[in-house]
Amino acid sequence: MDAGLPDPLADGLGVFRHCHAGILEHLDRLRRLPGALAARGARDALGDLSREAAEIADFFRTEVYEHHQQEEAVLFVEMRRAAPRAGETALVDALCNRLVREHREIEKTWERIEPLLRRLAEGWRVELDVADITAMAVAYAAHAQFEEAVVLPMSARLLSDGDKAALGLQLHLRHLRENHHGYI
Repeated sequence: MDAGLPDPLADGLGVFRHCHAGILEHLDRLRRLPGALAARGARDALGDLSREAAEIADFFRTEVYEHHQQEEAVLFVEMRRAAPRAGETALVDALCNRLVREHREIEKTWERIEPLLRRLAEGWRVELDVADITAMAVAYAAHAQFEEAVVLPMSARLLSDGDKAALGLQLHLRHLRENHHGYI
């Protein structure tokens, strides 16, 4: 488990805030890559930029997709389960549906960026699409800000202590599964 990751059993909602910070940090790194690549002469080695591209690509393919799955399979499910008690079913459904749509849009943009980033990771000189990178970074920043300003506070209000404990346990079990490696 990430050393800075809050304990899901103690602060399940904090796990989502922590993930957003890591995603935004990697988006900043991605946004700097086209400029760094352009500053290199045609004959200059790409080793450090290739490593940077590989780290960013691996992070997005594993962490961002997993984060979206955790929100959709754990957080949104718990929110929808708790919403009727507060009379907020329609609002919670609308918010969750919006966020799922945003997840798919962000993933679709990523899937246009990833092949060139993987080529750079392999040491090939590429021209990254700055417009796609910028669009994804802006969309994700707005998405994360909305979740942190609206959805997570709403979750904290809607979810009972038991709901929060269930959410934390589900996240904990997912993290255990991710980090479990069987032995032969």
